[in-house]
Amino acid sequence: MGVAYFNVPDNKDPGFDTFVNGKAIARAREAIYTITEKLGLKGIDDLTSFGDWDDEFDVPEELREVETLWFEPGEGIEWINAIHRHIESNRSSVKQPDRVLEELNEYAQVLEQAARVGAKWHFQMDL
Repeated sequence: MGVAYFNVPDNKDPGFDTFVNGKAIARAREAIYTITEKLGLKGIDDLTSFGDWDDEFDVPEELREVETLWFEPGEGIEWINAIHRHIESNRSSVKQPDRVLEELNEYAQVLEQAARVGAKWHFQMDL
């Protein structure tokens, strides 16, 4: 097992599969931070809600938020597309660029479906 980022819609049953493996993104986390800083975008953890983790995870209190963050799908799609374009043009910016690009595509597909049903979203980490 390992750390993974996955999409969480605000609708518990959105009518579509929200699963994305998210492990390649988690492994590329530091590289993605470098990319987002270069592009002037939010970091991945700025789009992640830590407040709704189950108590089974040993998450430091300072990472738990009082309020769960929700984002419009369009914001996520723009974020994903910008990172995707950067990696395609700079493949050495991440290890395993094909896997990272594949997961970014899967996130975008989930967010496009979320937009169609009016669902907001955030990333969540799985340990």
